[in-house]
Amino acid sequence: MAYRETAQVRVRAATRRQAILDAAIHTVAHCGFAGASVREIAARAEVSTGSVYSYFGNRDELLAEVFRVVAGHELEYAREALEQPGVDFLTRLESFISTFAGRAFRGRRMAEALLFEPASPAIEAERLALRQRHHRFFSEAISTAVDLGELPDQDPALASRAVIGAISENLFGRLTAPQYGPDDDGEVTRYLLTFCTRALGAHS
Repeated sequence: MAYRETAQVRVRAATRRQAILDAAIHTVAHCGFAGASVREIAARAEVSTGSVYSYFGNRDELLAEVFRVVAGHELEYAREALEQPGVDFLTRLESFISTFAGRAFRGRRMAEALLFEPASPAIEAERLALRQRHHRFFSEAISTAVDLGELPDQDPALASRAVIGAISENLFGRLTAPQYGPDDDGEVTRYLLTFCTRALGAHS
């Protein structure tokens, strides 16, 4: 008789896979991608290293999944901040920057790993896809604001890359310097809002 996987077995497998993924996310949040060994992840998930490889083909595949899941959540937070209905563009821009910078400061090791840490080709591919998604929804927001007269006429794609690049570059110095902490969140937000408002020509 052919083996037939039961619903209980499937649930147990999904639960174990999620436990491994959660352990990997926790490890990356504290050690970055470079410090996230399969042995450490397995120990945190309370499984054998062999079990890790039963659910993920290799370490790169597991860490790419970590990037995809965590970055996907962060993208949605940023998108929701920028796409609030019935709110003017300048208010939404402030919300976007505050959310982006604030969450980066509160989870600075994970933010550094997601945004800047040198990583495997699999993770770099995910990082490129993330940037493209960021630029796409930010470009659409700029285009809408131009149509509504909230911004002067401009190339939304170029403006999006310029602004997000400025935000990321500014955060890089802050996230990697130990003298800056969560208390600097407000200062960074105010500076970036002023800079991006001027760069985009938003009405203040």
